[in-house]
Amino acid sequence: MIFRRCFPALALLLMLNACGDFPELDAAASDAAKNAPYPKLTPTARITTKATQNQIVPETSETLKARVESLQARADRLRAQE
Repeated sequence: MIFRRCFPALALLLMLNACGDFPELDAAASDAAKNAPYPKLTPTARITTKATQNQIVPETSETLKARVESLQARADRLRAQE
């Protein structure tokens, strides 16, 4: 019951808050970013096609394990240089 009475006031407060300025966000964007053209939109069909092409196969586990071992060996070599 209390929620039903408070909901209009809460909704009004949220809407008024959305009208506020955010100078920190405005200052964070460079002039080049502000003047940049909009990015090109990609059709969703192209995105979903690419997303379904990569499938996990039985070899995926072995490939990932080999990559992890390779990266760990590289990290060990880099630590040894320090």
